Amino acid sequence: MSKNGMFGSQGSGDTSGFGGLAKTQTTIGSTERPFGGYFDQVADDLERAYPLFSDAIEKVVVDRGELTLFIKSSRLLDVAKILRDQLRFEMCVGVNGVHYPEETNRELHAIYSLLSITRNQRIRLEVSVSEKDPHIPSLVEIWAGTNWHERETYDMFGIIFDNHPGLTRILMPDDWSGFPQRKDYPLGGIEIEYKGCNCSGTITTSELFMTTYTDPYASSQETTEGRVYSVTGGDWDALVTEIGATKEERVVLNMGPQHPSTHGVLRLILELEGETVTETRCGIGYLHTGIEKNTEFRNWTQGVTFVTRMDYLSPIFNETAYCLGVEKLLGITNDVPERATVIRVMMMEFNRISSHMVALGTGALELGALSPMIFAFREREKVLDIFEMLSGLRMNMAYIRPGGVAQDLPEGALKMIRETVKDLRINFKDNEKLLVGNSIWIKRTQGVGYLDLAGCTTLGITGPVLRSTGLAWDLRKAQPYCGYEDYEFDI
Repeated sequence: MSKNGMFGSQGSGDTSGFGGLAKTQTTIGSTERPFGGYFDQVADDLERAYPLFSDAIEKVVVDRGELTLFIKSSRLLDVAKILRDQLRFEMCVGVNGVHYPEETNRELHAIYSLLSITRNQRIRLEVSVSEKDPHIPSLVEIWAGTNWHERETYDMFGIIFDNHPGLTRILMPDDWSGFPQRKDYPLGGIEIEYKGCNCSGTITTSELFMTTYTDPYASSQETTEGRVYSVTGGDWDALVTEIGATKEERVVLNMGPQHPSTHGVLRLILELEGETVTETRCGIGYLHTGIEKNTEFRNWTQGVTFVTRMDYLSPIFNETAYCLGVEKLLGITNDVPERATVIRVMMMEFNRISSHMVALGTGALELGALSPMIFAFREREKVLDIFEMLSGLRMNMAYIRPGGVAQDLPEGALKMIRETVKDLRINFKDNEKLLVGNSIWIKRTQGVGYLDLAGCTTLGITGPVLRSTGLAWDLRKAQPYCGYEDYEFDI
């Protein structure tokens, strides 16, 4: 199979994907032993713990330093339980869908990224199903954090996760027809050829939107004016029915998205007993802008412009993660200049400061304290001044690029950076006094929404929330990237 301008094309400076580069790409077969690193140990331990290993595992692939186990759908639950309970893969940090239209009867793939904090190891599970029968067992009972991930994979790709506790759309409206991240789904309703597979003539726009991909979880009826969908609000109807059947006096309240505290991007369905909120269900699709679909028709550099907006408070992290992935796929990781890598680390740490200042400042404001926000945003402005000097923009800079950064530090940048760091060290003491020494802040945050270590692992939660349980887990230390192993810092 020949693909034009795809991953792995070499011999030219053009890595855009549209330069006419051609590379014969063969389907990756099962990797022969030894796999290398800890991969052999994982495979050996799983084979000993699961007698049906040879029947359950279709193939084992080691590619670009990562291990993927291709598993039969019928054996997924068994293998997942063993990986969690016996091999100590405590976390499933994400579920992703992929659509391969050319793979007959295996078009839809679900990929589970697993993390073992105990062993500091990562592996992937991959399951493939047919478009005609897209059923995969849900893993929510094993890793509760897969709940939203499986809903998103269903929403975007149409994979149905059997026995999921509430498989409804999570990003798209309930009356939406079709699954937007399939390769044969038109971009913006316009039929455009996907670079990498020719989908012309596969399906008409009218068939796509009206019949082929009718959502089984949104009811509809035919009227004289055409088909009308019932916008149920996810599991709203089931929730109301459930509440009505109970003896307790409970109230269901809709909050947002048009609410001062949800800022137009979040909808909450609240269950109340008196004045106590007993349960919350979320609608999170109000900011989904189709970035993944748009980047199918962009080159690698243009992709940075999209991913920097995924979390506009932490754009540098999004840019860096994306570029590290592109560089790994292109095989140019070792070609990135050391100076560019150091600049990336510096920009990420400045971005960490600005992002935390927004979290602390707005968090205090929501609790009724104005002064901490003023002080926090004062420090954030200083960081944004550095971003503006280096890139020309204060947010969504698209400064990190595949292969390095957009440009080197301008004249006078180092002096400004040193002065800013000196000021931040002094001013952070003010922020600490305003919050840590504030009895109202402590009373309204300490012990509220408590989540222990077991809860974090089953929900796949990392970062500051995981560290707050007492576990000093930081990716920069445990699995360093961008040369973080060369820096001395505390967790």
